[in-house]
Amino acid sequence: MIDYEDFKRGLYEYFVGKYKNKLSEDMFAKLLDVSIKYSKPAKNWKKLKLS
Repeated sequence: MIDYEDFKRGLYEYFVGKYKNKLSEDMFAKLLDVSIKYSKPAKNWKKLKLS
């Protein structure tokens, strides 16, 4: 099982590293939470433990 916080942190580090983005980690986490909440998750997202 993937830990959701680790997943967010890894995604944030990838995003910042790839795009040299100045977005704060807090703001990125909020955007990610909102995008997951309002998107229709793919089947493999069901394996992810969302808290």
